[in-house]
Amino acid sequence: MRHTKNEQMEDYLQISLQFAARYAHHRDTGASLVVCKAIERAWPMLGEDTRRGIIQESYEATCNRDDWQRMREKLVGECLPSGG
Repeated sequence: MRHTKNEQMEDYLQISLQFAARYAHHRDTGASLVVCKAIERAWPMLGEDTRRGIIQESYEATCNRDDWQRMREKLVGECLPSGG
């Protein structure tokens, strides 16, 4: 199913992506890459609060930081150091 940029994802799905980011960013597994890819695909359908929350979660990553940085750069063009 394709979504247009004007369609917004249901709240529970948006929150689920933010929870997934929170879970994955502290685990040294492939979860972070999978979550980052899911977020990238869903980004056009996410509300501003969810986007801000996900970006904040990405700065708190302690594992697989490259995945989170690449995601930030792709989605919002941020090249700030971690914590910035």
